[in-house]
Amino acid sequence: MSASRLRPVRRAPLATIVLPLILACGGATDVTSHHPPENGAIVFASDRTGSRELYVMNADGTNLHAVTSPVLDGVDYGVWSPDGRDIAFDTEAGQIRLLNSDGANVVLFDDGEGHGVVWSPDGQMVALDVHDTSAVEIGTVAAGGGALMDLTRNGARNYYPTWSPDSRRIAYMSDVSGEQAIYVMDAVGSIAPPVWSPDGTRLAFLTRPNGVPQVAVVNVASGDVARLTDLAAGASWPEWSPDGSGIVFSSGGDIYVMNADGTRQTDVTNDPTSTADSPDWGAAP
Repeated sequence: MSASRLRPVRRAPLATIVLPLILACGGATDVTSHHPPENGAIVFASDRTGSRELYVMNADGTNLHAVTSPVLDGVDYGVWSPDGRDIAFDTEAGQIRLLNSDGANVVLFDDGEGHGVVWSPDGQMVALDVHDTSAVEIGTVAAGGGALMDLTRNGARNYYPTWSPDSRRIAYMSDVSGEQAIYVMDAVGSIAPPVWSPDGTRLAFLTRPNGVPQVAVVNVASGDVARLTDLAAGASWPEWSPDGSGIVFSSGGDIYVMNADGTRQTDVTNDPTSTADSPDWGAAP
């Protein structure tokens, strides 16, 4: 399944179309190896044996066989990797596994309640949403295994991540602003809603290279992303100038102004005795 195909997440309460996300599972799972034919194969979930499990078949319905055996609380659904070799699947208990083509079963996520799984187009990562009592956050896990990387961390309800074709960005739904809206973030994480430029051609947002928030801008038409800041203290709260030629933001307790291309970054408060944040750039009266 490609990252562009939409698939409903069974547990998500929002009435919308979604892409699969990812998580991993604990507990023993016996599997049968699967080798898709040249023209591909279909994976689907079924309760035909009493327990909801994954099955694979050819596109004409032949060679139908189960690839999982009973798992804790059953399988939710599975998705093929872009190269058609592996299947990532989540369970109804909120866990995620990776089923390799040789029948090996690898746990990708088992540290919370995760639902949905969507592969990055390059097959290197999977994205998922992680549920807790008060929020739903989006994260990623390397397809080869590893720690969960939290991307949103905003305490809101963030759902339905879908990768850009180059695997560099993720679009998703969120109510972080108080209303449901579509957001775009760098695949290493964004911690604030993007801000439109006055002419509507660009979005300023926060990305998290190495875990430190920095200001970046994406060209809406081309999808090109440029990171504008590289500050040890990080950056937050980017806002455009009224004419779109500049951006104001806060960093390290001070307010900075820079050109829209990131040049001429200037600390305009420069007051070590106090802190300043949350700027907004208004038009002249």
